[in-house]
Amino acid sequence: MFFYNRRISMKSISLFGFLGSIFLFFYFLFIGKSLLIPLVLGFFLWYLIEATARTLYKNLPIKLQNKWTKILTGLLGLSTIIGIIFFIVYGINSNLTAIITASPEYQIKLQKILTNFLAMLPIQKPITTEMILEYVQLPVLFKAIATNMTAIVQTVFTIIIFALFMFLEKNTIKSKLKALFPEKENRSRADKVLKNIDKKIRIFFTVKTFVSLATGILSYGVMKFAGLDFASFWAVVIFLLNYIPTFGSILGTIFPSLMALIQFDNTGSILVVFLGVGFLQMLIGNVLEPRAMGRSLNLSPFVMIVSLMIWGALWGVIGMFLCVPLMVMLMLILSEFESTRPIAILMSQDGKLD
Repeated sequence: MFFYNRRISMKSISLFGFLGSIFLFFYFLFIGKSLLIPLVLGFFLWYLIEATARTLYKNLPIKLQNKWTKILTGLLGLSTIIGIIFFIVYGINSNLTAIITASPEYQIKLQKILTNFLAMLPIQKPITTEMILEYVQLPVLFKAIATNMTAIVQTVFTIIIFALFMFLEKNTIKSKLKALFPEKENRSRADKVLKNIDKKIRIFFTVKTFVSLATGILSYGVMKFAGLDFASFWAVVIFLLNYIPTFGSILGTIFPSLMALIQFDNTGSILVVFLGVGFLQMLIGNVLEPRAMGRSLNLSPFVMIVSLMIWGALWGVIGMFLCVPLMVMLMLILSEFESTRPIAILMSQDGKLD
C-alpha cells in the first residue's frame, strides 16, 4: 500500500512538474517577446536566404559547382531576400502616405454610408453617426498605422542583423553539431531530425509563397478591373495575410471589400471586389494549396487553429504568421523522444509520424 501511494505521489509530482514547465515556457515566451520575436524572425530570414542560395547552387551545372560559386549564390540569395523585404516595406510605406492624404475623403463617404444605414434600422433610441464616428476616425487610424510602420522598419533592421550573423556562422553548424553529439548514433539522429525539419519547412515556405503570390497577383487584377484605389497596396496585404492559416484569407477578402464599400457608390463594383477576391481565396486556398502541400506538414487542422490562437495571444500578428512552422518543428522534435511521442501523434493529421 505504501509503495502504491508513493507511485501515485511520484506521478502527481511529475504531472505538476510537466504542467509547471509548460506554464513557465509560455510565460517566458510572453515576457521575452521583444527580444525573441526579432531573434526567431531573424532565424527564419536566415533560413530563407540559405534555402534560396542552396536552390540556386544546386541548379548550376556540376562543372560550375565550387567554393566560389557557392559564395556567389549565397550573396545572391542574401541580396534577393533582403531586396524583396525592402521592396515590400517601401511599397506599403509609400501607399500608406497616399492613403493618409485621401483618408478625409473616405471619412466623408463613410459618414454618408453610416447615416443611410442607421436610417434603415427600426430602433426607438436613435444612434447618431457622430456617436459611431467618435470611435471610427479613418485619418487617425491610418496615421497610427504609418507611425507603427516606423517601428516595424526599425525591427526589420534588427531582424536583418540577426540573420546576417547567422548567415556568417552557417559553416560552423556541422562542427557544433559534432561537439554537441559526440556519439555517432545520437549525431545521426539529430541530423535526421534537422533534415526532416528543413524539408517540411522548405516545402511550407515554397508552396505558401507561390500560393500567396498567385493570390495577390490575381486579386490585383480583379481589384484593378473594378477600379479600386490602391489596388497594389491591397494586393501586398493579401499576399502577406495568406501566410496566416484560415483567418488570413478571410481578412484578405474583408479588407479590400470594406475599401470598395467606402469608395464605390454602385453595388456592382463592390460585388466584383468581394466575390472576385473571395472566389480566388477559396479556389487557391481550398483546392490548389492542399494539392501542392499534400501531406508534407502532417499537422492536424485543429492543432493549427489552436496554435494560431495561442501564438497570436503570445506574439500578436507575428505569432500568427509563424504558428505553422513553429508547430511543425515542435511536433518533429517531440516525435524523437519516447516520453513525448504520444503528444506528437496527437498533433499529427493522421497519427502517422515519418
